[in-house]
Amino acid sequence: MPTVTKSTDGLRKLDATYEGILEYESCPNLPNGLPTYLFRGERDGYPETLTSMDRHYHVAEIDEEVYHELDDLTAYVMHQPFPEKQLRGREAGAYAQHYGLPTQIFDFTSSAKIAIAFSANRHYHSEKAKGGNIAILDVGKALKAGCLIEDLRHHRFAKRAYMQQAFGMIYTGFKANDFYDLKDPDIVSEIGLIWIPFAHLDDDEAFLASIGANADILSTTEDSYASLAQEFVDEYVKRKGKFSIKAAKILSNEIPAIGRSKAENFSRWSDQ
Repeated sequence: MPTVTKSTDGLRKLDATYEGILEYESCPNLPNGLPTYLFRGERDGYPETLTSMDRHYHVAEIDEEVYHELDDLTAYVMHQPFPEKQLRGREAGAYAQHYGLPTQIFDFTSSAKIAIAFSANRHYHSEKAKGGNIAILDVGKALKAGCLIEDLRHHRFAKRAYMQQAFGMIYTGFKANDFYDLKDPDIVSEIGLIWIPFAHLDDDEAFLASIGANADILSTTEDSYASLAQEFVDEYVKRKGKFSIKAAKILSNEIPAIGRSKAENFSRWSDQ
């Protein structure tokens, strides 16, 4: 393994951080078959970690009407099975979130290597960041706190989810302000979450290559689940009607357009 290094401000660098979280990855699975720990990598030292839905509402500050449109879509997707892909309701929603649909689900992985790749791959992130964070989730404690965990590794045609060893976590606690931040100390303590700040190496990409973590982890090539989010929105519009222009713009920008353009998706989903 690479030599353990520290940055000038005393933070462990990326290589030493990776060595440390490998110890968590090596723990035996829980009796229910789930990993004992899950991981999440963030390239920058973000002060908040929100779901994709809450980023729109609390950060982008969309209006109440648009939020309720997106929230209704999320509720529909989370309870709607997708028999064509052999997915039950909540599982289908978790996969749709993985492929771009805004939801209240947090992304995690069972792979330390994938978490490190997300936290350090400059192809996907700004090079300005000095340091990032790795989250380690105690799955047993999270389950006792009422969190819901969806394992997205087992459908062989969902190639990106399998490659990322992906999991979805739903926090079911209650906050008076309806603001669910994985860096909130109360939530961190409740669900057994550890945040490890780290400093980037001078050449993170070289380190990723040295541990075999330089694959295109966002690729949807030959992934038959890549269109799942798009298909769900199509079905929702068919059953419940089109979205406002603002909501349709968010969906068409964030959900991968498979077999058609973003402009076509906007036209199909917008009530303009």
